[in-house]
Amino acid sequence: MPVPELRKLFEEASRYVEGDSSIIALNGMVADCKTLAKMEKSPEPVQRLLDEWWLMVNRRWNEWGLCPDPLSEEEFVAWLREQLVFGDPAAG
Repeated sequence: MPVPELRKLFEEASRYVEGDSSIIALNGMVADCKTLAKMEKSPEPVQRLLDEWWLMVNRRWNEWGLCPDPLSEEEFVAWLREQLVFGDPAAG
């Protein structure tokens, strides 16, 4: 999978954390990346990363209320922040 697509996913996630995007947009971006990764036979670590993102986005969205362990907004944003680099990591 080309790096620009992953970069777009991380940018969308960053916008979500900032309140400038929606779970629907983030879900669409993850779905698009998963499809592209499968079509291009991306390395297994990339596919696992996208599977984890898919799971976490769906746990937050819980569109039909079928998720047995949904995430609160606070839990989801905290998870996203862990996935993204914000500021200077050396600053702790």
